[in-house]
Amino acid sequence: AHAWHHPTAVLQQAIESGSPPDMGDMPAWKGKLSDAQIDDVIVYVKSLWSDEVYQRWLEIERNAMPE
Repeated sequence: AHAWHHPTAVLQQAIESGSPPDMGDMPAWKGKLSDAQIDDVIVYVKSLWSDEVYQRWLEIERNAMPE
């Protein structure tokens, strides 16, 4: 539900490493999913967002990109 608050790099890291023990129960997927599969998961999650949410996420993504 709050994935849209994070740029792609943070989403990739969260899927690879899982959530910190004090912040949730998401398991780590590094070594179980390839980088391409992790990217596919992120694309799928983004496909569930409304156009409005996607546009707000784009702003976050643009701000996270190095200049």
